[in-house]
Amino acid sequence: MKIAVFSDIHGNYQATKAIIDDINKNNFDEVICLGDIIGIGPKPKECLELLLNSEITIVAGNHDLYYTKGLEIDDEITSENEIKHHHWIHECIKDIPKEKMNWPLSKEINVNGKKIVFQHYMLSKDTSVDPYPFETISIRNIKDIEEYCKNMDSDYLFIGHEHRAFEVHENNKNIICVGSSGCVKTNKTFYTIIDINDDINITKKEIEYDRDGFINDIKSYKYPDQEFIAKVLLGIDNL
Repeated sequence: MKIAVFSDIHGNYQATKAIIDDINKNNFDEVICLGDIIGIGPKPKECLELLLNSEITIVAGNHDLYYTKGLEIDDEITSENEIKHHHWIHECIKDIPKEKMNWPLSKEINVNGKKIVFQHYMLSKDTSVDPYPFETISIRNIKDIEEYCKNMDSDYLFIGHEHRAFEVHENNKNIICVGSSGCVKTNKTFYTIIDINDDINITKKEIEYDRDGFINDIKSYKYPDQEFIAKVLLGIDNL
């Protein structure tokens, strides 16, 4: 079984198209996006339409839930610019029915006696009570993640949310954060390949995308928090 996984494309249409085009050249049994299709980048609607028209499995990320459930679910969204940014994104995609984004929080695959789970991030203990289903970002402390890994009931958990990729291995259990394929600072994006035979092999495939086109899109759209996003998250100076 061969699976392609990517996450956090965040409105970067050029990177998204490069990933989908490359995936379509190969034979994958399943393609999974770990959420956060929208937010940050300038083309949320185009990214959504591309993925909705592709044969892929999508699990919901926090930015996706801000559109379907409202910003109120996350009490860490407090700055005026951040709120305005989300409102701009939601205005861009208002023609896409929220029902089309009613994605699950988790995807599970059982193969060769291994339970493999795909989520946007680690889920809180009781998602039925907490409207914001993900662990707070403060759990990035490696000791907390190791403890979470030890106690989870899956053999492998693939996540995004954190834009930096990392791995944690405890008690023969594994958390693999694939990182962000949209918030990249060079002309290379990537996706993760999971090859399952007698063993599970995980590789990262880098591909070029039209970064000049992406930068031109950033410059041509005027939206809240644009300069901070461009410089800090996308490595673009001098808008």
